[in-house]
Amino acid sequence: MLRKTLVAVAVTAVLLGSSTAWAKKGGGQLPESFRGFSGTLEGVVVARDRNGFAMRVTKVVGTWKDNEARNPDVIVGDRVYITPRMTKDEAGNWHPSEVHLKFIYSLRARERVRLEVKNDEGHRVFIIELDGDQRERAGVRGEGEHRRDGEKEKDRGSAKRREREEEEREKAKRREREREEGKRDGEREREDGKRDDGRRDRDRD
Repeated sequence: MLRKTLVAVAVTAVLLGSSTAWAKKGGGQLPESFRGFSGTLEGVVVARDRNGFAMRVTKVVGTWKDNEARNPDVIVGDRVYITPRMTKDEAGNWHPSEVHLKFIYSLRARERVRLEVKNDEGHRVFIIELDGDQRERAGVRGEGEHRRDGEKEKDRGSAKRREREEEEREKAKRREREREEGKRDGEREREDGKRDDGRRDRDRD
């Protein structure tokens, strides 16, 4: 347990360190009036490494209710370094979102992207969520709904529910077929009984 916790702390430090190192190189100093940003940015991929990617911002598409940036548009024309969102596993340890990493690894230089991101401390800007197309690009099937942590567990739970629902539907269909067959058998028995009664009446005559 301690080892996992130390690994999670180390990974977090690497991501934060990557953002800080990028900023120190002059590639992603966040303006003070942009600090606390929460919303959607559009831009062009400049570079990518194993921890995140750099994007030159061309447009601030919009902001969310929790946005604290005084002047979000100040970032237009600048480069920002974007990392995956940190998620907590069942053991309570933090690690980069696997889905976000896969999406980041799929990016190519000069590619135009639009992402929901947030700045919560220092120069760190991380992905909040991916849309449906971006999730599919990362190898995750979905209808485009925004899903949070525990994605795999939710998917497995949904699959099990669908299986149970399908089983219930099949059982209901079988019961309905059995009822229909029972009705037909009863009708045939009644018809056979009527014919037998008719033959006995003729024999008596």
